[in-house]
Amino acid sequence: MPNKKKDSKSGQQSASWEKPDDVLQAVVLADSFNYRFLPVTLEKPRALLPLVNCTLLDYTVEFLISSGVKEIFVFCSYHVEQIINYIKDPEWNAKHLACSFHTVPSEGCMSLGDALREIDRQGFIKTDFILVHGDLVSNIKLDKILKEHKERRQKSKSSIMTMIYKTAAPKHKTRSLEDDVFLAIESSSNRILHWEKTHTKNKFSVPLELFIENTDVKLRYDLLDCGISICSTEVPQLFTDNFDYQTKDDFVRGIIINEEV
Repeated sequence: MPNKKKDSKSGQQSASWEKPDDVLQAVVLADSFNYRFLPVTLEKPRALLPLVNCTLLDYTVEFLISSGVKEIFVFCSYHVEQIINYIKDPEWNAKHLACSFHTVPSEGCMSLGDALREIDRQGFIKTDFILVHGDLVSNIKLDKILKEHKERRQKSKSSIMTMIYKTAAPKHKTRSLEDDVFLAIESSSNRILHWEKTHTKNKFSVPLELFIENTDVKLRYDLLDCGISICSTEVPQLFTDNFDYQTKDDFVRGIIINEEV
């Protein structure tokens, strides 16, 4: 018999975290872990800010459901009660019957790294999952990307994360200077060989060994991170093992540089 545990927030019985491998899961970080939207976010979490009469969280959820996600975990550490009450609303739930929702409150988390360490501690992620923030607005079709991710995982268990990038020329209005990145990519597999943030730099330095060990390297400075990552179950574990990983940037940099990982 599967274990049952009580949801302390809703008072309802919820099933064990054990799920079959074919259930696509997603983790939505309802916190941005930055202060860019102050003072607006002093009263309301960023994920619940309105955009054309819908909250940003609504757009995120619709995107995930359209991508085949059946179970969504909403992680919240700021304005927790507002997030929980919004998701518990019967009218809102009636619109999303195709998916089950769980809130994961943790008011002590200050970064994405803290959130993923808490997720690893609770152990509810059982398969590869989609990781996004709760203010994502996207119409990207993930079917092909999810298939490619699974195929890479079958070939090599070291393929632990697939990050989605979109072509955007330098100084394009959708690009933020803080997020500008220079990449060296293996052409045949799209594997990232070198990753470097550029907003404080005027020139780049690429290790010579990268070109010696790889014969089909592409250098790219025209890519924008869409904020959508398909992660293996090893990703939360790696954040637990490396407490200096506080952001996704720390994680990517650490994985590429640290050959032991």
